[in-house]
Amino acid sequence: MTRNRFSAYGVSLAAFGLTAYLALTNKLNWLGNWPLWNSVRWSDMSTLEIDRPALVLSRLFVLGLGAFFLWIAIRQYPRQDSDAIRVMHRLRPSALRTSLLRATPALLVPVIAGGMLWRQIEKGPDGGPTDKKARDYWKKNLATWKDAPVPALASVDMDLGLEPNERSWTVKGTYVEARTSQIFAGACVINSEAGTTGREALLAWKVEEGRSNGVPLSGLAVVAAVSGDANLSVHEIGGEVANTRTALFVDARATETQRAALVAMAKSLSNGLVGTVVEATPASIEFSDGAQEIRVATSALRLVVQKHMEHDAQCGNKQWFQPFSTVDQATMGVTAENLFEGAALGTKWSDPNKRSAYFGTFSY
Repeated sequence: MTRNRFSAYGVSLAAFGLTAYLALTNKLNWLGNWPLWNSVRWSDMSTLEIDRPALVLSRLFVLGLGAFFLWIAIRQYPRQDSDAIRVMHRLRPSALRTSLLRATPALLVPVIAGGMLWRQIEKGPDGGPTDKKARDYWKKNLATWKDAPVPALASVDMDLGLEPNERSWTVKGTYVEARTSQIFAGACVINSEAGTTGREALLAWKVEEGRSNGVPLSGLAVVAAVSGDANLSVHEIGGEVANTRTALFVDARATETQRAALVAMAKSLSNGLVGTVVEATPASIEFSDGAQEIRVATSALRLVVQKHMEHDAQCGNKQWFQPFSTVDQATMGVTAENLFEGAALGTKWSDPNKRSAYFGTFSY
């Protein structure tokens, strides 16, 4: 294109220099990283498991550009030199359109691969939205701690789960639930409750540590009050699956983004039980996990679960149902109080003193 080898050398050296500058300043992304500078990382998961799609698209993009430049070279370096009149003719709009159409097959691969690669970059940790979230987070963080005294850190006890493919931490926390039917009883009790009770439940999650899709959730809680048109448990033993309506109470300290993340977490962990959400209300949530019991309370509900439960096997007593939520581990408990007084569900209940509760831990 330059028709001068020294100009071509200059363009090449400029491309090398720009690439080296971007790499050394940590500004080089997959789209411009044609030499794969510091990109191929070892992993014991599988061959190139972490960055395989980006690697494939990057090579397709570079090879496509190579083919396009080869096409330009062939077009620009014919065996005979063109005279001035022919060059002027080639610069006419109609001639340029024809040349562009002829170049379309050569441009197809780099344009498609580059577009897909750019989309992945924008959605990933180097993209604009993620960068803006990080900048906004640090602005708020600096404003929060600007005049605070510097703490002295003596020790750290951390239980941290990492997801390399998702580039996110794992949320961990405490879970408790209580339903209006028993989970540990004899068959006669379970059969009698199957068609008459068990249509309501309270489910509560408190995040101890972690973030979801980059949103920090540590210390926040969410509570679901669920009402169904049938017993919520008996589908595990062959009964019908209840259609449910849910009133959610989301920690009032949470931001809008954090509330959306907490609602998404509750829906995902509840395995479909948190179905139609009729109301999601910011609320002050008391969630205390003591040695003997767990207490959860808002202005519309109260849940108290005692951790010690007698597992007597008389009258055929046994565990019939599993927790509603996905949990890491769960233990049966005694419901000392299961009260809902809200108006969103069109029903209220109070069902204390039953072996109808679970408590434990969860990760998400």
